[in-house]
Amino acid sequence: IDRELIAQTILDGLAPVIHGPIQTTSWAFTDSVTHYAYDPPRARELLDEAGWRDRDADGIRDRDGSPLAFTLITQAGFTIRENVAQTIQRQLRDVGIDMHVQLIDGTAISTFWFEGRFDALLHWWHMPADPEMTLFFAGDRVPPAGRNINYFADAHLTTLLYASDRTVDRQERRRLLHEAQRVIADLLPEIPLYNVTRLDVVPSQAIPLLLIISILIFALIHAAPGGPLEMFLANPNVRPEDIERLRAALGLDRPLSVQYLSWLRGFVTGEWGYSFTDGRPVSDRLLERLPATLELLGSAILVAASVALPLGVFGAVRRRTWIDRATTLVSFAGISLPIFWFGLVLQLIFAVALGWLPSSGRTSFGDGTVLDRLRHVILPAIMLAAVHAAVWSRFLRSSMATALHERHRDHA
Repeated sequence: IDRELIAQTILDGLAPVIHGPIQTTSWAFTDSVTHYAYDPPRARELLDEAGWRDRDADGIRDRDGSPLAFTLITQAGFTIRENVAQTIQRQLRDVGIDMHVQLIDGTAISTFWFEGRFDALLHWWHMPADPEMTLFFAGDRVPPAGRNINYFADAHLTTLLYASDRTVDRQERRRLLHEAQRVIADLLPEIPLYNVTRLDVVPSQAIPLLLIISILIFALIHAAPGGPLEMFLANPNVRPEDIERLRAALGLDRPLSVQYLSWLRGFVTGEWGYSFTDGRPVSDRLLERLPATLELLGSAILVAASVALPLGVFGAVRRRTWIDRATTLVSFAGISLPIFWFGLVLQLIFAVALGWLPSSGRTSFGDGTVLDRLRHVILPAIMLAAVHAAVWSRFLRSSMATALHERHRDHA
């Protein structure tokens, strides 16, 4: 497997290749382990020596009438992991190994892991600053006792890991974990690929991207019909010379590059200009509307959390029952809802047909009590909360189901 190619092309160089289970920034990391180079000719030789040959010239090796084939599972919906799996598939095919890729929904993949229902899997974890290698590699920590989903057991490795857990001497623990990493690299219960540790470079790379996006949007706005003077162009009482004076006053007669740089400078410094409708500073108008925005956002989050929490908990606790299937159905329905359509339906039913709630606005004319504000915020809050509640309940259900499969330990 060409891990360097994966790290440089799919991950844009943001994730260095690793040769063990501990990230390079950890105090327990060591690089004094066996490194396996990308060497397809040597891989073919090893397969030939093991008796795996392409006897029927179909491009796939076989032995005793059985093809060298297996299925790799990984979570669906993650483009990077799907691309990594497909890249590995092509690289193995080059040496005569037929690997199939099966994408599993995130709500179900933990079941495959902890029940051992796979030939191979592309998985991931976050190793904390104080490595918990025992949980992942000790021979007696296969599910449901732990997260050794490689189902791998080696007595010497297990002894090293438990000894590292018992000692309070930092240097001795580092020595034991270094030795454990060397054992893992030699026995290779899994193939480490990459470690995302260089996320600090993302902001610096994002700045040029944001600049390019702003330039494109700026150009599209100027290329579109109309503009800030459109209202005056349609008025027969406004003379052409008045239009030109307005254009000069607003700086619209300058080259586009100058206009863009002027806008960018104002955006960065907080000088966002004045409204075309009433001449007031844009920042003042935004601040005026901030309380309403926060009010709606807070209400939507409260509604989403109130719905997501019971759905996720019941789905995880009552897995594979009608309750779990019902909560899953409700969640997927919420994820699939077009928000604009759902908002119109809520208005038609509760505002137009039943007349229970107002269809728009923040307060009624001449009113402004807490109850009146609450009545106005109900429909938009429900509309915004629908999708978030559905997504959060799925995450909560998946995380809680995974946690329920683990056996937790207390440390004195």
